Amino acid sequence: MILFQKNRKHSLEQHIKIGISNKGKKRSDVVKKKMRLARINYIKSCFGQISPTYNRISCEYFDWLNKWSGWSGQYATNGGEYYIENLGYWLDYYEPTQNVVVEWDEPHHYNVNGNLKEKDVKRMNEIKQHLNCKFFRYNEKTKELKKW
Repeated sequence: MILFQKNRKHSLEQHIKIGISNKGKKRSDVVKKKMRLARINYIKSCFGQISPTYNRISCEYFDWLNKWSGWSGQYATNGGEYYIENLGYWLDYYEPTQNVVVEWDEPHHYNVNGNLKEKDVKRMNEIKQHLNCKFFRYNEKTKELKKW
């Protein structure tokens, strides 16, 4: 198995050794951001345009939200998810005029106690700080929209 990499090909054995050497390493938020941005840039350079996967049910909800509120928010099936280049994040829903972000949370975004996972809270705080926006989360399981 050979993964895409410029001017260098690793054998399966080398990939396994690399994976083992990286297992359990703790990385700072700065390093994680650099890695995320580097990976996005690499994929763009190899394949051109990049877009994340999305939840079709969330798009139906966002369509309803636009109609109900009179907004023209951007989401996967309405102009594509808004991309924050400096952070390397795509937003599920962003309404630029009102500066509103809505993130759609499937059950895997919560721990066994029903609390939002730490990585999602960190991501949300980075986005809020960067955009200085109103931030809402929709819990798919409880069908609740809450302001954070």
